Amino acid sequence: MANYYIHFSIKLSVTPEQTTWWHSLEAALEQSAADRTGTPFDVLNSILEDIDLGCLDLCVKHAAGAVYLHDDFGNPDLEAVASILQEFLRAHESKELITFSWADICDKPRADAYGGGIFAITATRIASVNTATLESQAHLQHAAGVVDLDFTPETP
Repeated sequence: MANYYIHFSIKLSVTPEQTTWWHSLEAALEQSAADRTGTPFDVLNSILEDIDLGCLDLCVKHAAGAVYLHDDFGNPDLEAVASILQEFLRAHESKELITFSWADICDKPRADAYGGGIFAITATRIASVNTATLESQAHLQHAAGVVDLDFTPETP
């Protein structure tokens, strides 16, 4: 039997105020919904209520001026992580772009076991693409007779 894993890691440069937000998130993740009351939990509750916290698999580590986020067990809910990062941007009225990539791996050689992707997050949008999509795009372009394959994303 093969075991499949997803791994990600991201470093965010943060201000002391933003560090406090991440500490609040950590506290919220450790409490039941009934115990999460008052500021800053009110905002966090709105995003945490839609997340299966048992499947989140999110570790938050702190360093001077930085927060590191990564999976712990190889099975993170990447969409939930992206939603948390978006809420972080919204909470600080940030115009920044946060990106992170993930890796799909397996402990046995399997044709479909390796890949990954990228998330791009702003306060107003979450976008992602995975390597399986790019692979499919290459096959479609080749079948259509495209000689110079192009993975350049379309500009909005």
